[in-house]
Amino acid sequence: MSRTRAGVAGLVPPIGRTTWLLLALNLLSCFGSGLTKPFLIVYLHEARGIGLGTAGLLLSSIGFAGVVAMPLAGVLIDRIGPVRAFAAGQVLGGVGTAWFVLAATPGMALVACLLLGASGGITTNGLSTLLAVVVPVEQRGAAFGLGYTTYNLGTGVGAVAAGFVISFGSTTAYTTVFLVDGASFLVFAVALLALERRVPAHRRATGRHDIGYRVVLADRALLAAFLLNTLFWAVALSQTTVAFPAWATGPAGVSTAVVGVAFAVNTAVLALSQLLVIRRSKGYRRTSLAAVAGLLFATAWLLMVPATGGVLLVFAMAVFALGEAALAPTLPALINDLADADLRGRYNAVFNLSSQVGQIVGPAVAGWLLGGGNGVLLLATLAGTCLVASAACLAARRVIPPGADRTADQAAD
Repeated sequence: MSRTRAGVAGLVPPIGRTTWLLLALNLLSCFGSGLTKPFLIVYLHEARGIGLGTAGLLLSSIGFAGVVAMPLAGVLIDRIGPVRAFAAGQVLGGVGTAWFVLAATPGMALVACLLLGASGGITTNGLSTLLAVVVPVEQRGAAFGLGYTTYNLGTGVGAVAAGFVISFGSTTAYTTVFLVDGASFLVFAVALLALERRVPAHRRATGRHDIGYRVVLADRALLAAFLLNTLFWAVALSQTTVAFPAWATGPAGVSTAVVGVAFAVNTAVLALSQLLVIRRSKGYRRTSLAAVAGLLFATAWLLMVPATGGVLLVFAMAVFALGEAALAPTLPALINDLADADLRGRYNAVFNLSSQVGQIVGPAVAGWLLGGGNGVLLLATLAGTCLVASAACLAARRVIPPGADRTADQAAD
């Protein structure tokens, strides 16, 4: 028994109590988001009588608001610090989520969507910057890997819970989940302000004139990380909710229940494997680990091509989860090692914008190919581009400083 406990303890990275508390709060907030986000279009259409076309446009405004807010959030974080900026974003998200209860018209729904999108632009950057500040430098990769896992675990469990509540189909059920989600945002905001004394004091630049996005965008290593992350989001991460379910319920001929099981297995494998990946990846360069992720993503897409039943599809999503676990501790930690303290908010804003770009480009291409009946071509394209991304990770070493392209044990040396 003691040997088992020691083995489990050896998997837990020493990221500090403040970081664990921050991740726990993020898990709670993501649970709240999982209660509502997967069902927004259903709510607007069925409960509020808004047409599907209009509802789709309304939801796209969430992404638009997030893209606009991200660079502004970077400046805000660098000026007032990540804690206060993050808390402000949480309050904005709480108000926006609760506003959906009042969204009886498209105009009211648009207000809620814009508030929620702007909140996402701030909180995404806020969490990235705050994690980089509170965790020991040599454990940044572990913190970002666990942050990605808590996001997926929280939203996944929240979506399952909401499915049971919303199955009653009443407006009251929708109101309940929106208010619970809104409350989770506000609880996070209050907790963040209470945690501020545990966070290293924010240092603003004084006497420097080279502060701004011009300096940030001149960093070739950051731009390389931006391009790599855009690729991974476009051909891998965003496609789990586009290419995979469309292929599974279409050409593969399985039910939506099988898709649900595949997502559950994906979440479980990610949660169970993340600590092991963090532990076993010590001694490897971050670009190498990201390249491995590309190989695993490509393998998962290729496994889906011959699938005519649920088993192979579920297995493919398990392999995909291993790729996610390999990728999560790499690029976000790398760019935070590149950033000066007084530019960290802007660095994270530029980097996180890549995920938004990937989520715009990837689904658009997938929809075009699927609409033309080219499902096999789509999967082959995704797999091939994942291999290109894997090779690009290794090529990026030419512009990434060795000091930023290292893992926990190398950082401690």
